[in-house]
Amino acid sequence: MATELQSQTISLLEKIARSQRVLEERVGAIEKLLGHQGPAPSFPQFRRLPPELRHRIWSLVIPTRVLRLSRQTSKKHAALPMSPPAIANVCREARAVATRNGGIVSLEYDAANPENPARTTRHWFDSCHDVLELDGRVDVAGDEPRGSRDLVRDAQHILAPRAEAEWFARLFRQTAHLRRLSLRFDAVSVSSCTWDIGVVRRLFGDAGTVVTMDLENAGEITCVKGILQGYWRNPLFCAFDLEAWARERKPGVGTCLRDKDWMQRLPETWMSEVASGWVMAKIGVEAEGHARMGSRGQLNTEVSEAETQASAASAAAATLDMEHDFVRAALLAMPQVKLVRVFSHDEIHAACRP
Repeated sequence: MATELQSQTISLLEKIARSQRVLEERVGAIEKLLGHQGPAPSFPQFRRLPPELRHRIWSLVIPTRVLRLSRQTSKKHAALPMSPPAIANVCREARAVATRNGGIVSLEYDAANPENPARTTRHWFDSCHDVLELDGRVDVAGDEPRGSRDLVRDAQHILAPRAEAEWFARLFRQTAHLRRLSLRFDAVSVSSCTWDIGVVRRLFGDAGTVVTMDLENAGEITCVKGILQGYWRNPLFCAFDLEAWARERKPGVGTCLRDKDWMQRLPETWMSEVASGWVMAKIGVEAEGHARMGSRGQLNTEVSEAETQASAASAAAATLDMEHDFVRAALLAMPQVKLVRVFSHDEIHAACRP
């Protein structure tokens, strides 16, 4: 019995020794392969390129990230701070490009408990590349959290929830450089812990955290679907063929030319509340101008006439009356509006990011 046990032990030790030799050979082969690899790719003539081209290249390296604004925050649910992009540490020229539209912003949240101090968070925000995401509880006009009003004023791309026209009117009254409003239809959270790292990198790039997919653009849907492959899914309608729907329907309200036909369709579309809010905001700006005219001693008849016109425009805005000149002019100046699915890199698993 003892002899048999000794034989089994010796056999097991021999197997372990053979496995160890195989592993050592594989490690040696990998080290040899790495040792024969050439130097990292480089482009020593980069500095000889025209400045405009170099600046464009630096700008393309800046990732697209999302900064989420909510009414309250806590240590438990606080968003991870956004740090400066990597190119800010490369050289003086790259840093100048990174800081052209980017910088550190502060957000101060009032504590839920009066005995606790207010909480301040600091983030890097690039108004040209980054996306500012709002939830419906953020009071931009009241600057809650403090610093949000400045962010909204500078942001060029805002991601907003579906809301009523009055909410959008309050938002648009604070914007100054807005070029695109993405209206969130649904969202997909992407985690490097559960998704293939190659898929995550192809979707977001090396440091991006957000992708907004236009639900009316079949080509864009096809591109994202090709990247995700087996990870593609519809969060709300599992069996719905989104790509076919986008291809078969007539030109989307967010992509077609803003002509007479577009304006006639607008009141019955998903964009109606956004459009009404935009027109209402422009009317508010006009009303403020008329009030200043009155305070500067303009004739009462002129001010009264302007107020009457503003009142008529307000009524037209509520119903999107396309027969009103002010409504048509305001809609032509409205920023780009898209109905989107949002893919966001889950902040909870930030340490897993490639």
